[in-house]
Amino acid sequence: MSEPDIEKLILNALADSRYKWRTPQGVASQVGVTENDVFQAIANNSDSIVQSSIPSTNGSPLFTTREHFHQLGSPFEKIVGAFKGRVR
Repeated sequence: MSEPDIEKLILNALADSRYKWRTPQGVASQVGVTENDVFQAIANNSDSIVQSSIPSTNGSPLFTTREHFHQLGSPFEKIVGAFKGRVR
Protein backbone atom coordinates (compact mmCIF):
# COMPACT_ATOMS: atom_id res chain seq x y z
CA MET A 1 0.00 0.00 0.00
CA SER A 2 1.32 3.45 -0.88
CA GLU A 3 2.11 6.12 1.70
CA PRO A 4 -0.80 8.39 0.59
CA ASP A 5 -3.19 5.43 1.00
CA ILE A 6 -1.85 4.70 4.49
CA GLU A 7 -2.15 8.38 5.46
CA LYS A 8 -5.75 8.45 4.23
CA LEU A 9 -6.58 5.38 6.36
CA ILE A 10 -4.91 7.01 9.39
CA LEU A 11 -6.81 10.29 8.89
CA ASN A 12 -10.06 8.38 8.53
CA ALA A 13 -9.31 6.50 11.78
CA LEU A 14 -8.61 9.79 13.56
CA ALA A 15 -12.03 11.04 12.43
CA ASP A 16 -13.84 7.81 13.38
CA SER A 17 -17.23 8.87 14.73
CA ARG A 18 -17.03 6.31 17.54
CA TYR A 19 -14.26 8.34 19.21
CA LYS A 20 -13.70 11.94 20.17
CA TRP A 21 -9.92 11.59 20.55
CA ARG A 22 -7.55 8.80 19.44
CA THR A 23 -4.22 7.53 20.73
CA PRO A 24 -1.53 6.69 18.18
CA GLN A 25 -1.63 3.11 19.50
CA GLY A 26 -5.38 2.85 18.88
CA VAL A 27 -5.10 4.22 15.36
CA ALA A 28 -2.16 1.94 14.56
CA SER A 29 -4.08 -1.08 15.79
CA GLN A 30 -7.20 -0.17 13.83
CA VAL A 31 -5.36 0.53 10.57
CA GLY A 32 -2.74 -2.23 10.90
CA VAL A 33 0.33 0.00 10.79
CA THR A 34 3.05 0.96 13.27
CA GLU A 35 2.81 3.86 15.71
CA ASN A 36 5.69 5.45 13.80
CA ASP A 37 3.50 5.41 10.67
CA VAL A 38 0.77 7.19 12.65
CA PHE A 39 3.18 9.83 13.99
CA GLN A 40 4.57 10.36 10.47
CA ALA A 41 1.06 10.84 9.05
CA ILE A 42 0.28 13.29 11.87
CA ALA A 43 3.48 15.24 11.11
CA ASN A 44 2.73 15.25 7.37
CA ASN A 45 -0.80 16.54 7.99
CA SER A 46 -0.19 18.83 10.97
CA ASP A 47 -2.41 21.53 9.48
CA SER A 48 -5.44 19.23 9.69
CA ILE A 49 -4.68 17.48 13.01
CA VAL A 50 -5.42 18.69 16.55
CA GLN A 51 -3.67 17.38 19.66
CA SER A 52 -5.50 17.38 22.99
CA SER A 53 -3.91 19.40 25.76
CA ILE A 54 -4.80 16.52 28.09
CA PRO A 55 -3.20 13.10 27.54
CA SER A 56 -5.05 9.80 27.83
CA THR A 57 -5.35 8.10 31.21
CA ASN A 58 -2.15 6.16 30.49
CA GLY A 59 -0.27 9.28 29.40
CA SER A 60 -0.45 8.81 25.63
CA PRO A 61 -1.03 11.85 23.46
CA LEU A 62 -4.51 12.19 21.95
CA PHE A 63 -5.26 13.38 18.42
CA THR A 64 -8.19 13.99 16.12
CA THR A 65 -8.75 15.79 12.85
CA ARG A 66 -9.47 19.52 12.96
CA GLU A 67 -12.83 18.93 11.25
CA HIS A 68 -13.79 16.19 13.73
CA PHE A 69 -12.78 18.47 16.62
CA HIS A 70 -14.98 21.29 15.34
CA GLN A 71 -17.91 18.87 15.07
CA LEU A 72 -17.50 17.25 18.50
CA GLY A 73 -15.47 19.62 20.66
CA SER A 74 -17.22 21.46 23.45
CA PRO A 75 -17.19 25.27 23.39
CA PHE A 76 -14.78 25.21 26.34
CA GLU A 77 -12.35 22.89 24.49
CA LYS A 78 -12.47 25.15 21.45
CA ILE A 79 -11.68 28.25 23.52
CA VAL A 80 -8.84 26.55 25.38
CA GLY A 81 -7.50 25.17 22.11
CA ALA A 82 -7.54 28.61 20.54
CA PHE A 83 -5.63 30.11 23.46
CA LYS A 84 -3.05 27.34 23.33
CA GLY A 85 -2.65 27.80 19.59
CA ARG A 86 -3.83 24.29 18.76
CA VAL A 87 -7.05 25.24 17.01
CA ARG A 88 -7.64 28.03 14.50
